[in-house]
Amino acid sequence: MKKYIVRILTLSTLFVGSLFSSCSDDYMEDLNTDPSKAPSIDPNAQLSYRLTGISEK
Repeated sequence: MKKYIVRILTLSTLFVGSLFSSCSDDYMEDLNTDPSKAPSIDPNAQLSYRLTGISEK
């Protein structure tokens, strides 16, 4: 019975801890932004780059 109570307390503590440690949207947006990539690409330049890559093979 003691193992059961300890297991429930451990799981509930982990659950409550995960609720308090959730990330905000601003933090996740900064974390998921790749600094080495351009924010937008001209579609014409992207297409010509892809066609050049295909023609070299």
